[in-house]
Amino acid sequence: MYREICLVLVVALLLGGCVRKQTPPQAKTAKTQQTPAGPLKTAAPKTTKAPQTSKSVETPKPSTSSTATAPVEAGHPIVAVARQFLHAVGAGDAGRAIALCTSDKVTAQGLAQMNLAFQMDQADVTQAWLGAKRAAVITNFIPTKQGSVAGAWWSLSLVAAEEGRWRISEMSFLPDESTVEKYLAAFRAAEPNAKSIEP
Repeated sequence: MYREICLVLVVALLLGGCVRKQTPPQAKTAKTQQTPAGPLKTAAPKTTKAPQTSKSVETPKPSTSSTATAPVEAGHPIVAVARQFLHAVGAGDAGRAIALCTSDKVTAQGLAQMNLAFQMDQADVTQAWLGAKRAAVITNFIPTKQGSVAGAWWSLSLVAAEEGRWRISEMSFLPDESTVEKYLAAFRAAEPNAKSIEP
């Protein structure tokens, strides 16, 4: 009888262990049943991403139109007149250069000598100052074609003409940076409210 009771207890323990071992698979099956719900939830974001891609395609269109309108902006008239004058001198077109001047001091012979001595084809505007009725322009350092002097700056004095136009009234030879500063100081003293213009 004692052995039979022990066998019954052993069988009962084994059966109880089997029941406990069977419960975790049920939990696992419950988890696997929840996984199908995952793809259903992820399907919704895919539909929301579609309109976002269409918006991103439309955004580059305004940027192309803005870049097309950028080159329409023009420089200030005093800078434009000064560049036209310098280019005319560099090209040897004294008639066109003189037409941009108001003073009789600027002559075809003087412009020809200036073009022979300096590399005027490299001349450009580096500074521009605008006053009420006068303006001042400083060129870059223009190298000489020959001689002991390496080069120089040139100043162009401009005056307001008819219909809002500007004309060159005088030009000066500036051999070094100190003369450039003196010229600008004299101009700002005569035009205290002068403003710097981007060349």
